[in-house]
Amino acid sequence: MEKSRSATLKAVEAGILRARGDIGAACKMLMDATEQCPGNPVARNFLASYVRISADDMLRKNEVDQAAMQNQLILQSKPDDFWSIYRMVEISMRSNRPDIAVKYLEHGMKIYPSSPLFIALRGKYRGSVNELSAAIQDYQTAISILPEREEFWSEYAVFLRMGGNEEAAKAAEKPAGQ
Repeated sequence: MEKSRSATLKAVEAGILRARGDIGAACKMLMDATEQCPGNPVARNFLASYVRISADDMLRKNEVDQAAMQNQLILQSKPDDFWSIYRMVEISMRSNRPDIAVKYLEHGMKIYPSSPLFIALRGKYRGSVNELSAAIQDYQTAISILPEREEFWSEYAVFLRMGGNEEAAKAAEKPAGQ
């Protein structure tokens, strides 16, 4: 119990460091807290959110290897972290590693089977490995759940077009542009 309390206090202190702009020191303190008490949800969640900010920044800067390492760090302490699993699929696809992408994708779909984001991501993966009918079906499912997501429509149109259905692709682009 004392270890958990101490880890929670470190997480709070890390929040103060982050508010002061010292994200590096905050992350180090949170890593210490999660090592001290791996089951402490406060420390794990704070660490994941801080590292995610950095990982997303690395991805924006096209530092793909660093972004992957940071997302893997999050997954070490939170194996079910939605965004880290999602990002690892994207990073693996971007790095032309479908063998790794599919492992993260299967993991994500097992944990989040009804997530329209994961369903569309599976569609993108399937389309990238030339499984166009499965990709189109995934996008139809994702769009039925979350029709206001414009990128679903535009990506759906791409795969329709790749499958030779220009008319349907044009119709799919209209909702995206509305």
